[in-house]
Amino acid sequence: VQSGHLILFLITLVAAFAQDSGNPLTNLPTEIRGALKGGLLVTYGINIVLTAISIPTALSKNLPVLFWAPKVLLLGGLAFDELNNAPVKPKGKKKK
Repeated sequence: VQSGHLILFLITLVAAFAQDSGNPLTNLPTEIRGALKGGLLVTYGINIVLTAISIPTALSKNLPVLFWAPKVLLLGGLAFDELNNAPVKPKGKKKK
């Protein structure tokens, strides 16, 4: 499921920003390109908010923030829900 979301994101980026009259994926009317860009803006605006919320959640569960923050930024609610349902990782004891 997560890889499918990333593929769809990449296809949407190409369709919204690339222009080539010979390719039906990149030969879209301006209105559709604008709608795709607006959809990406809204989606990733929400993902930025979820990323900010995920940082304290990951810290409270002793999970790596440098893993979860980018994952939530790219995948949004899918990764955020996975983080919220993740069990608390026990703190490792340091060896002397």
